[in-house]
Amino acid sequence: MGSLSVPIIDISSLNSNNSTDEIDRQIHKACEEWGFFYVINHGVDLELIQQAVDLGLEFFNLPKELKNMVARSEKNLQGYSDSELTKRKVDWKEVFDFTPDVPDTDGIISIGVHGKNQWPTEPVGFERTMKNYLMSLQKLSRQLLRSCIKSISNEVDIVDNCFDGTGDTSLVRLNFYRRCPNPELHLGVGPHSDPGIITILLQDNSVSSLQVLKDGTFYDVPPVKDSFVVNIGDMMEVFSNGKYKAPVHRVLTSTDSDRFSLPYFLAPSYSFIIRPLKGTYNDDNPPKFRSFPWAEFRKGRYEGDFADKGEEIQITRYKIL
Repeated sequence: MGSLSVPIIDISSLNSNNSTDEIDRQIHKACEEWGFFYVINHGVDLELIQQAVDLGLEFFNLPKELKNMVARSEKNLQGYSDSELTKRKVDWKEVFDFTPDVPDTDGIISIGVHGKNQWPTEPVGFERTMKNYLMSLQKLSRQLLRSCIKSISNEVDIVDNCFDGTGDTSLVRLNFYRRCPNPELHLGVGPHSDPGIITILLQDNSVSSLQVLKDGTFYDVPPVKDSFVVNIGDMMEVFSNGKYKAPVHRVLTSTDSDRFSLPYFLAPSYSFIIRPLKGTYNDDNPPKFRSFPWAEFRKGRYEGDFADKGEEIQITRYKIL
């Protein structure tokens, strides 16, 4: 295990009238070198965060039959599951997924897996709190996306254009990793990169399990109080024409304690076409990826995660050789 560490970036000026040039520079450097960074002074209400954590833990401690009342299905990517797959192997975790409410249009129907939010009746206040948390992360994610884009392209309007058409398909996931009697045999989540644009993760302050792969070595990403961990996803790698690499990361299991985490995965509308942005390519550095619809990628990844139906789709499919 190496001694290098993921950078910590104070983003307080994103919520002020001050210049963000220095923050943009730090985020650009972190995206190039790690694909991972912490943000502090992020502006998300700490009481709301704690409420979401408390209610999430309360949900996972409900009897199995109650959790299964809101179970995910082959055609609905939202709800509860304890059989999530990563690279065709079951993770040692339970999850609960939900998304923004989006219009029931042809774009949603055509993907065939989106479905609708399923809210449990217990614990009390769960739906309201989680929706409030989602709205706070929507704002923060778009601020961070704008900073990521400004350093590589003048297409900053993509931050808004991503969500035209069939709306915002971002996803919030509650993760619960129960203590594992044989951690050498199981991973909480196997090595993978995230499919979306960026991920904003709230870690459990009491357990260090997240690791990121850099130059062939896995480095710990331990919890930092009142912070979020941010990493770029596969779609950001395409936006940047490969300048930013979606980092491979994993979650270890523990014999000593349970672990809870709360990631938000920023994703565009299903109708949005993913492609390298202007300014990321030229005659000497041509586009490395062909264009493709987000709906196609999202459906393929979910089918691989949910039921091991064929290939778990990767962006290498869209690389121009």
